Amino acid sequence: MSPDVVVDIGNSRIKWGRCERGRVVAMVSLPLDSPVRWVEQRGEWNLTESATWALAGVNPAVQEAFRNWVRSHGGSLAEIADYRRVPLKVAVESPERVGIDRLMTALAAYSRSKPRPAIAFNIGTAITADVVNEAGTFLGGAILPGPQLMARSLNQFTAKLPLIDTSNLQTLICPGTDTRTAIELGIVAAAFGAVTQLVEAYSKLLKEPPLVFITGGGMDSFADIVEDARLVPTLTLEGIRLAAEALP
Repeated sequence: MSPDVVVDIGNSRIKWGRCERGRVVAMVSLPLDSPVRWVEQRGEWNLTESATWALAGVNPAVQEAFRNWVRSHGGSLAEIADYRRVPLKVAVESPERVGIDRLMTALAAYSRSKPRPAIAFNIGTAITADVVNEAGTFLGGAILPGPQLMARSLNQFTAKLPLIDTSNLQTLICPGTDTRTAIELGIVAAAFGAVTQLVEAYSKLLKEPPLVFITGGGMDSFADIVEDARLVPTLTLEGIRLAAEALP
């Protein structure tokens, strides 16, 4: 199928991508629980009852609500939830348990890198870091807390540490000279250090130097961490589009 709209339902936001001429030409991030806002966006994009939708996600409750919403407003919906519907070889234990968002992001990254391997980072509530080799085989990856989740955890599970804003992690004081800057530095060391270490470790597994792609709501803070990394806001949505177009 050739979807008019691709939808990625995450843990904190729902993203729509408008598809034209075989690519995602527009993207919007919407609340998870606001059908009124979904209706507004549908109108802004002039979507008719004949619109075709492709959906993937990691939030079952919202996926069910969105599925029902599409049906009630007209339009056909293809939901991609099975790894076997993703045109990517998957060489991991229990492939059915790999988050479909990780596979979509990896698929889109490899579609841009082949015949070279790809490393794909998605910076959101969690940071996922996945690798596809030069043969187009998904080898697996890593999952760690995203910056805001780290900040929330330090605040919620300690008695005195404050909740800090992690929206601008490039500006740092080293060493931290007060509690707030010490937390900022710790989060940066953990997140940025993980990214650079994983690129180095993955690269040793590959026959060719990989291309590195970064996407997700927090990607801008990571722009300068990996040399020559490609920042692609629509990467996961492009993966959903590619998977939908490969459906029989």
